[in-house]
Amino acid sequence: MESQLLLVGFLAYTALFHRHQNILILATKQETAKTTLRIVKTIIKYAPKWMCPGVVKITVNNRTSIELSNGSRIKALTTSDDVGRSEAVSILFCDEVAFIDKFEQIYTGLWPTLSTGRKGHISQHALRDRNLVS
Repeated sequence: MESQLLLVGFLAYTALFHRHQNILILATKQETAKTTLRIVKTIIKYAPKWMCPGVVKITVNNRTSIELSNGSRIKALTTSDDVGRSEAVSILFCDEVAFIDKFEQIYTGLWPTLSTGRKGHISQHALRDRNLVS
C-alpha cells in the first residue's frame, strides 16, 4: 500500500508541476480506479499554496477525470481490450496488474505511446508467470 501511495503522490506531482500531462489510471474495477483518482484529487486540493506552481487549479472535476488549469489531465478507467489506444498518454498507472485479464494485450496496445519515452508504472502483485514485477 505504501508504494502505491508514493506512486499516486507522483501522479499528483506530475500533474501539478508539468504542463499538458495526460495521465491514465487503469484498474480492474471502475471503483478502484475512481478511488485512486480521489486520492490524487485530495493531494492536489490540500497541497500547500507555497508548493503549487502559479495558480494551478482543478478546472474540470468529475468522478472519472480531472483537468487542471495548466492543461494536465488525469483519467480513471477500467481495463478493456482497447483502453487508452487513442490516448497520447504521458504516464500510465496500472493498479493490481495480477488481476487484469489480458494485460499483455492491453500493454501491447499502449506500447506505441509508451515507447516514445513515456512512463508506465505497475502497482502491486508480482507476476512471475508474466515476467512483470511490481
